[in-house]
Amino acid sequence: MEHVSDSLWEFVDGVVLINMDSRPDRLESFMANVGCHIPAHLLHRMSAVVGREIPGYGEPPWFTARTGERAGYWAGAAGCTLSHRKAILMAREAGWRRVLILEDDVVYTPQQGAAGLLARAVQQLGGPYMLYWGFNRPAPRGHRCLGGGGLDLWQVDGVLATHAYVLSAEAYDAVLAALPEGRDVWGWLARYRAVDTFYRNYLGDALGVEVYALYPTLFSQGGTVSDITGGTEDAACTEPPRGRGPAGRVLHAALKPLRRLKVWLNSVRTSRRAARGGLPGGRRSPPRAAARREKVGLRLESLEGGGAEKVLATLVHFLDKARYEVTVCCIQDIGVYVPQVREYADHYVALVGDVARMRGWRRWWQKKKRNLIHKWLPGSWAYRLFVPKGHDVEVAFLEGCPTRLLGTAPARPGVRRLAWVHTDLEKMPSLEHWFRSRAKEKAALEGFAALVCVSNSAAAGLRRRYNPAARVVTVYNPIDVDEILGKAASPVELPPRRAAVRLVSSGRFTPQKGFLRLLECVCRLREEGCSVELWLLGDGAERPLYEQYVAAHNMQDYVWLAGFRQNPYAYMAACDLFVCSSLLEGFSTVVTESLVLGLPVVSTRVLAEPERYQDDLCVVTENSTQALLQGLRGLLAGPERLQELRARIAAAAPQFLPETRMPAIESVLDGRD
Repeated sequence: MEHVSDSLWEFVDGVVLINMDSRPDRLESFMANVGCHIPAHLLHRMSAVVGREIPGYGEPPWFTARTGERAGYWAGAAGCTLSHRKAILMAREAGWRRVLILEDDVVYTPQQGAAGLLARAVQQLGGPYMLYWGFNRPAPRGHRCLGGGGLDLWQVDGVLATHAYVLSAEAYDAVLAALPEGRDVWGWLARYRAVDTFYRNYLGDALGVEVYALYPTLFSQGGTVSDITGGTEDAACTEPPRGRGPAGRVLHAALKPLRRLKVWLNSVRTSRRAARGGLPGGRRSPPRAAARREKVGLRLESLEGGGAEKVLATLVHFLDKARYEVTVCCIQDIGVYVPQVREYADHYVALVGDVARMRGWRRWWQKKKRNLIHKWLPGSWAYRLFVPKGHDVEVAFLEGCPTRLLGTAPARPGVRRLAWVHTDLEKMPSLEHWFRSRAKEKAALEGFAALVCVSNSAAAGLRRRYNPAARVVTVYNPIDVDEILGKAASPVELPPRRAAVRLVSSGRFTPQKGFLRLLECVCRLREEGCSVELWLLGDGAERPLYEQYVAAHNMQDYVWLAGFRQNPYAYMAACDLFVCSSLLEGFSTVVTESLVLGLPVVSTRVLAEPERYQDDLCVVTENSTQALLQGLRGLLAGPERLQELRARIAAAAPQFLPETRMPAIESVLDGRD
């Protein structure tokens, strides 16, 4: 190991090594690898406090059946807390201006320029402060004070670590007064959990101690079995603290009272729970032999009754639960698929509650929160404040606000971000509402590791509009074949048949679906003498327009506006032909579901790029009213064409099974696409 000049150690008057008497192996390792770099007159070994020997250990009210086997953890946390108090007390009694406190499992990494930077820091730092020479994940937030030679001094909010820090003499009294003594440590832990957590949450805001950190760090922690958790600690932070811009610093200062209130409320809540039932237990880690599940976070606006929302529910259902831990995060807690997603996902989170069911101040706050996410805050700020973190893969599953939140959010080490694209963004630029310019749309899309399109047409439209640098892949939507066939067989009350051929279409009542031109086609077919009737399953903003058209053309006897149906498949199965009259689609899931039911399909060519299996199994017309009408005439002219389509559909059934489509989706999530 490289030798560092003694001038590095001129920054401190003493170094206290915390070491348990029962761990001479650690002392020997420390002296061989770290102690040889510290001047002998500065280094002082101190016997650590043994938690199991502290009065009150194993006794109520803090230790109960609830604590269980986790009592050993709390003993370790208590011993660590009192050991750090003992080290600070030792420094105060010695009259040291600055003390470096080290735990015996540290690993030393010399950094060029450290001595010079600390010499300058002596001139700048004053008053009570704590300076971390090493810290663990996650990287803290703050701003850089000094730099040079590849090493920087940061002023930070708080750090989660106690293995290597310098404390100034001006801070001794404040920290000692806040740390517990003797048997008081159990009640203190019930409220603050651990000494490193206390330092992170309270040093700056409550005790008035300025907190600084060096990066790259001089000391890391790991490689040995922890005396507290019994596991191998490897939490070294390999990324620098994250800075804030001017606006971020203003917002941080403004929210400081709220942060303090949140921390205080949490501490009071945990303390009261422990006082009633003992220190918590039952949080043991799973056996190390068990494979870690990849954490997948799916973000979308809501779970209202649309095609993309249904696809998400199906995807969550069929993801391998042994490999993936799935969190679905909706901006709004509304939609018919919420119960289904709650059943299949490991976690369900909504950022904004169902405003329609709220009253008073809760309704007011939830509406303001929705506006903050949708309009008032930049996407990166809304992501930081509201979106759950801690996932290996983050997915913006629907175009719009989720794309803005994830696409503009700062990159997070080890996190892959994907954006699902369900429509042709060239023909239907649904992102325009969420960005100020096309350049910003493109920049957001290029913030994703991959753009996952549900059809070749959607992929082609994406490339034509943005030509993004991010990888574009096509993955077909999963279909729950068993659910569709099972629901299709369910008994429902059906209207009587009023024509020889029953047409059906399904979807949200919006202009995009082209239902008005479908009504026009049916009207003309009836005028030509064709015995047809039409069922429209769905609901939406255009329903009054359809009702007016039906009434104006006296179509009530053969057109049924059925509304939204929880089980549309039982109605579709009772029909003879499905019609997709859409003006624009990224990929029509309901067309695929119709094929699963063995139902022949007539569809307008809404996809600029053909999807081969649809062209082989459907009658595809040009995207116009006249072409759609002509396609319907051709099928209704004789029954043999319908029979031919049914035979083709039956032969192609295996390609719709989830086990055929899910491997491609899981490859995208794993980054193997």
